[in-house]
Amino acid sequence: MKQCFIAAICMAMLGATSCQKADVEPEDTAILHEKLHGKYKLLSASSSEAVDSNNDGLFSTDLLAEEAYLANADVEIRILSAQQQYTGGTMGHLFVQWWQRPYVNPYSTSAGNTKAGYVMQAAPEKFTFDATTQTFHFTPREIPDPDWSAPVSVTVTANEELVVVSKLPVYSSTTGVHFVTVTAHYKRYTIVT
Repeated sequence: MKQCFIAAICMAMLGATSCQKADVEPEDTAILHEKLHGKYKLLSASSSEAVDSNNDGLFSTDLLAEEAYLANADVEIRILSAQQQYTGGTMGHLFVQWWQRPYVNPYSTSAGNTKAGYVMQAAPEKFTFDATTQTFHFTPREIPDPDWSAPVSVTVTANEELVVVSKLPVYSSTTGVHFVTVTAHYKRYTIVT
């Protein structure tokens, strides 16, 4: 009986020490704020397939060359204190990706040359970090948005740039508006949000 009791205590202690929380603890918020809080400018964006968004007849995976409006796309990261994080029943910091949303204008066709208009839209997502603070974990939305979803992955590089992989809408002259995988690189330009 005594051996069973000791074994149970050892198992409980082993379980308590092996159940480490994957997310960063709130006391690290000041360090994370200094390291990541702010706005990030888009450096490059490549798509999983070549598109002709500007109707010049040339297909490219370089989205900055194809879509001039993307020069205004950026990311905002808000590292929130423990008190600010708890909203809507979930914990998390805030990741906001600004991206141009293409809309086909049915009145812009001339000789079969359809053009797309663009609106810059934001997609806010709650997230936490893994233990290394190099990878983001996004909180699922209560009501999913079929037109916009959280990034597939966000990674912080050694030089504190962001690599964001997302499924985003693009326009191509041959296929119209459709979703492709976009890999975008961002660099922080301000800590002010």
